[in-house]
Amino acid sequence: MKNNDLNLFLGQSEFNIDEEKQNLIKKIYQNEKIKKIIIDENITLLEIQNNIATFIQMLNPNSNYFITLKRDENKKLKKVYFLSNEFKKQSYKNRFWLTEITDINYQNTKEKLLKQKYNVSVVELLSDKNAYRVPFYLCGQSGKGKTSSLEAIAIERARENNETIAFLNLPDLYAYVFDLFNNKTTTIQSISDKIKEVDVLFLDDIGSETPNFWFLNTFLFPILNYRNKLKKPTYFSSNFPQDELLNVYKSPKIDANFIKRLITRIKGLVHDELFTE
Repeated sequence: MKNNDLNLFLGQSEFNIDEEKQNLIKKIYQNEKIKKIIIDENITLLEIQNNIATFIQMLNPNSNYFITLKRDENKKLKKVYFLSNEFKKQSYKNRFWLTEITDINYQNTKEKLLKQKYNVSVVELLSDKNAYRVPFYLCGQSGKGKTSSLEAIAIERARENNETIAFLNLPDLYAYVFDLFNNKTTTIQSISDKIKEVDVLFLDDIGSETPNFWFLNTFLFPILNYRNKLKKPTYFSSNFPQDELLNVYKSPKIDANFIKRLITRIKGLVHDELFTE
């Protein structure tokens, strides 16, 4: 609709449009994106008036989403929301639980690690979607990209699958849990319950925490046992192979048979034990 036609249209007495609303409707028609929607959906002036609040929203777009109008099967106008690309990119971060325990580096994306070719084993792992979708135990020396690999997979799963994720470094978790003994607002049980129930769990650097029977027996073992029974995806990284954890946790205060049961639970949660270079 040309400006002259629009001015004539707005001046028609049957619509009885006041000056303020006329100026608003002119702004609507001057917006090329909105004008295209009006043309594509064959929206009448009366329909614009009836949906004026929606058009005001369209003139003042939200950074997280944008709004359009579509006709439904009954030819009635329906407001439709679309998430912005930037919001889609960032919204996956809301799926991470317990980030107060371990900060995750959201820059460690799969794309970044593959581009850097940081480690041949890591590149091979991240290049095979079928491989990293299956929980595994990743071990190797420090500085070989184990944590970065787990972070990249955690981010990828959060982006793709709308899954809740907990990424927890074991030394961080150990320190956090013991700090809770003096915390009156957060309970150890509430943290344990979240770790049990989260869709996908990543336990980074297992075996590097201080060996403590209470932590292993009362806190960690019930979590692994619960997730094992329900087959909830759980990933691990460590400086030590699985069977070597028997020596890592060896202590006069920790029964060797208990450590074996703990290792059995870990093995039951993963499909493979993978090694970095």
